[in-house]
Amino acid sequence: MLQKNTGLGLICLLASILLFSGCTVGPDFTPLEPPAAKRFTEQQSPAATAGIATEASHGTAAHAQTFVPGLPPERWWEQLGNAEMTALVERALAQSPDLARARAVLKQAGEAWRAEAGEVWFPALDFDASATPQQVNMTQMGSSDSFPASMSSFSPDPYTLYTAKVSLRYTLDVLGQGRRRLEALGAQIAQKEYALEAARLSLAGTVAVAAIRDAETRELIETVRTMLHVRRQQVAIAQAKAETGGASSIDVSTAKNDLAQLEATLPPLERTLAANRHQLAILLGSPPAEAGLPEFSLEDFSLPTRLPLVLPGEVVRSRPDVREAEALVHQATAEVGTATADLYPSITLVGSAGYSAARPIKDTPELFIDHAGVWSMGASLFQPLFRGGALQARKRAKEASAEEAHAAWRHVVLQAYADVADCLSALETGARTLTAAAEAASEARTRYVLAQGRYALGAISLADLLAAELTYRQMAQEEIQARTNRFVHTLALLQATAATPASDREQRLSLSSGMHRRDAM
Repeated sequence: MLQKNTGLGLICLLASILLFSGCTVGPDFTPLEPPAAKRFTEQQSPAATAGIATEASHGTAAHAQTFVPGLPPERWWEQLGNAEMTALVERALAQSPDLARARAVLKQAGEAWRAEAGEVWFPALDFDASATPQQVNMTQMGSSDSFPASMSSFSPDPYTLYTAKVSLRYTLDVLGQGRRRLEALGAQIAQKEYALEAARLSLAGTVAVAAIRDAETRELIETVRTMLHVRRQQVAIAQAKAETGGASSIDVSTAKNDLAQLEATLPPLERTLAANRHQLAILLGSPPAEAGLPEFSLEDFSLPTRLPLVLPGEVVRSRPDVREAEALVHQATAEVGTATADLYPSITLVGSAGYSAARPIKDTPELFIDHAGVWSMGASLFQPLFRGGALQARKRAKEASAEEAHAAWRHVVLQAYADVADCLSALETGARTLTAAAEAASEARTRYVLAQGRYALGAISLADLLAAELTYRQMAQEEIQARTNRFVHTLALLQATAATPASDREQRLSLSSGMHRRDAM
């Protein structure tokens, strides 16, 4: 009757395990949908930016750009057509210490998932062997009066107890606690991969902008040096006039003051150029003295005439920072399931099998002769009964963490909308600014050319010619800055709408569902 009841109990236990083994407590994660939006800005974005039809200004930096449906290409920085800049971006992506650190963090997450998977999917199997010298003390076994007279002086020889066994322990994942832990770690892997992709985008954009700023600063420095030459000529003319009574000391002082003010603008530009190149070397993973950086010119950059742009929902679904935030929501949701499973029973199977033998110390041990086989097997049920509300509090804390992650995701989505909106506004205003600056520089250049002709004919003085040239150089400075901003705003839009490659998105999706992935063992 006892055997019958025992067999029935085992059958009921196995049936219960099979019944609940497919269950997973806690909420299931579902992909998040971004807020509905038909456009990025309050007003309908124009089909194209402002621009001028001629190339009277430098190159094509002032022409109009048309928005076309689609996402930027994977290598979006190539759209500016500068091979040296593209080479620097690729070098940074290969050698950057920041990316190396992000890859190491990703590797840590992957190994943490593999370690957890080994514990969830497979039993713990251990081997234990020991040799323990022992001595039986007869006096500790009771009064000498309780032993026969022949044993009163008996003292057994010391011996060694040899044991060798294999033990097994496995906690059944009945309610899916282990699967939830794997799901959370899989989502963490996805989060780290999207963080790596976001870092790649940021690095590519930073390197590209640094190359453009290098070109801008060089042209500004060259323009200031030309203007300094003009100012020095003006000072010389004022001094010559003052010597002949044609100018006052105030005129000379004013000319010198203008020269000094212009000279004061040169060192900050040179410092900016040096700092920018030093930072660029760090991004490339090289010491500044050994970076071997090229010298850039704005003439070597070309502005793309067509800019890809899609609806807001598609942009945020493809942006790695939004996907990273979504992976954090997935992780937090899975951790709610883990905390929920802590409230319920857990079943652990244990067993061991091995041999045991005792041999006198003076003898040579022969472990597998006259040995005794030992084994055990069983199961334990663990159910928390009272923890002072700690387990429920942890569950509520995880639920609050999931709410926080969801709110953070919404903030990232809205920021993504704002990033693209800012880029679109900057492109439009920057195009108008460049159009005006290019036209002003063109007119100033025309006046300077005319002044050169009149000066050659003796119609105007050298001072008038220098004034016309100075005005032209000042207008050229503003055009240089406007051209640079146009390139930077274009890069910003390409970066803000750049997507993780589709193949990578599919790989991340498979990694985030870590409970189904067993090929890592």
